[in-house]
Amino acid sequence: MSLMLRIFLILIGIFVFGSVINRLIKHKLSETQSVFWFIFAALTLIGGLFPGIINPLAEMLGIEYSPSIVFVATTIMLILIAFKHSVEISEAEAKIAELTIALSILKEKADRLSHETQNSLSAGRGEGP
Repeated sequence: MSLMLRIFLILIGIFVFGSVINRLIKHKLSETQSVFWFIFAALTLIGGLFPGIINPLAEMLGIEYSPSIVFVATTIMLILIAFKHSVEISEAEAKIAELTIALSILKEKADRLSHETQNSLSAGRGEGP
């Protein structure tokens, strides 16, 4: 692995670690989301610091050009994150639909109570409906 690629991987790993920690502190990233990114950053740093690990791993997986394992790992990681987000979006959509139904029911009850109150007030004053 070239020195430039190693430096690039180390810098990316450090940047991701820093970004994740910063977002956790500012409460802009959940702890569960941060796990994926910490794993990604750790693997990136390990790959940059110990490039000797990548060659045997690439051979074991049948990858001829060992630096491409970095892109394979990144692609797999991003696919897992996209899948996790898809699940969360589906759950949020189901919850929104449930809340929309509950809100509609509550609005209907509030409208009915409002009309009943107006009718009883009108009847109490001797006015017709």
